Amino acid sequence: MKLWLPKIFVIRCWQFLVVMVTILFGCFSLSHSKCDFEAIFNFGDSNSDTGGFWAAFPAQSGPFGMTYFNRPAGRASDGRLIIDFLVGSVFNCTGSPVYPQIPSAKGADTIRHSMLSQGHDPSPSLLGCSLGYSSSVHHAALSSYLGTLVRSRVVLILGVLDSVTPRVRHDEPLLRILAEREAGQILSLRHPCPDRAISSFIGTWCFEEGHVFFIVRYAQGLGLPFLSPYLQSIGSNYRHGANYATLASTVLLPNTSLFVTGISPFSLAIQLNQMKEFKTKVDEFQCSSSSYHGTESTKLPSQDIFGKSLYTFYIGQNDFTSNLAAIGIAGVKQYLPQVVSQIAGTIKEVYGLGGRAFLVFNLAPVGCYPALLVERPNNSSDVDEFGCVISYNNAVVDYNNMLKETLTQTGEALSNASLIYVDTHSVLLQLFRHPTSYGLRYGTKACCGHGGGTYNFDPNLYCGNTKVINGSTVTATACSDPENYVSWDGIHTTESANKIIAQAILNGSYFDPPFPLHQLCDIHSIG
Repeated sequence: MKLWLPKIFVIRCWQFLVVMVTILFGCFSLSHSKCDFEAIFNFGDSNSDTGGFWAAFPAQSGPFGMTYFNRPAGRASDGRLIIDFLVGSVFNCTGSPVYPQIPSAKGADTIRHSMLSQGHDPSPSLLGCSLGYSSSVHHAALSSYLGTLVRSRVVLILGVLDSVTPRVRHDEPLLRILAEREAGQILSLRHPCPDRAISSFIGTWCFEEGHVFFIVRYAQGLGLPFLSPYLQSIGSNYRHGANYATLASTVLLPNTSLFVTGISPFSLAIQLNQMKEFKTKVDEFQCSSSSYHGTESTKLPSQDIFGKSLYTFYIGQNDFTSNLAAIGIAGVKQYLPQVVSQIAGTIKEVYGLGGRAFLVFNLAPVGCYPALLVERPNNSSDVDEFGCVISYNNAVVDYNNMLKETLTQTGEALSNASLIYVDTHSVLLQLFRHPTSYGLRYGTKACCGHGGGTYNFDPNLYCGNTKVINGSTVTATACSDPENYVSWDGIHTTESANKIIAQAILNGSYFDPPFPLHQLCDIHSIG
């Protein structure tokens, strides 16, 4: 029996096909990009924590995440961190790492594999809103077109037909995949083109305003991948890396507790143990013959990935700042060699696990942090022309030189290893000193804080917190224009600053020794 369809139905179907072909081929054309690294494993503190601390101690509230995520996203910033930009630029649409997270599906959220792999089909028909016919009619009309295209590999949702879930096979019409699943789940199947989930079901989007409307709404959901926190047990995907960083972490083992001084229990040694345990579990899992292996293996890396990964270290700031008030800068300087030695020792252990490429970020000019400027010693001679504490920044420079020299020596002792010193300090120092040269307005003033004035930072009332002061309830609120600030909360940087720093890093001029990242990976522009 021949199926008769109204002309408008056929026209709208072809509009849909044109849109899908355009979108899919747009990403397919980029799939030939390459990166010699198949994953990133990150060790760090709040400067690179993408949700680990808040997975362990769930309590983060707004206004964190206000700029990009529109909600708290486990990051100590208004938006993305340097590690987010680094991962997104190196691996965006390259057929390499995708780093989804658990967040609920909003326009700025990351994709989730979990719902599809568990077999949930929560959404209405893909075209049910636009044409007013039953979903079975849509399926009958379009499956022959799209199913043929899929089987001939003319059009691909990259990765859909080869992996992710046993439910998706070459003989399953593409329409069924598209029509019965939420937009974010569809995108999550496209490994080479990591995209964020879209805020609503595709099925609720009409063609009434034409196919351009569809493209615009669809494009609003596209974005960069993110690195899954190791401590986040639900919704994470570690197939191409993991993030061991947690807020308030130190290199040296803390001699106090989180609830006394605010120092995280997840020091570098603990993060290394997590890495070792992760590798052990991956080895055990890949060797098992359990039927559970089929669905969960898509979330874990291959056993040989540890020798094909990039290992990043962005940690040490809390070792420097946490004891300043108690023992002063002279006391802090005495144990900094131990910090450097611990980092070098950790690199050696990761090398023993197969790691060969390491990026180690130096310390920022903490003497320019609003949080430290508020509590600086009452000595005007210790403040430079830009308002930063000279003794603090000089000590940071000494530490960075020590770190650089140690990395050089360690690299010489490890055959076939690349230990790269990343000079974020120089970039951030210029941002604090000359914010207007980079399109910003405020260098040493926090966006989110309380008290106003030069620094807008109150050590008794951190960003987002509410407290009764002198009989009045006050809240440390965020500014309305974080894009104009270097400092987010007096301690951490804004997304705008992080983006500038990441762009500077990716051009290669802040690597020592020179590291041809642009040759090893096709670097994509930062969005």
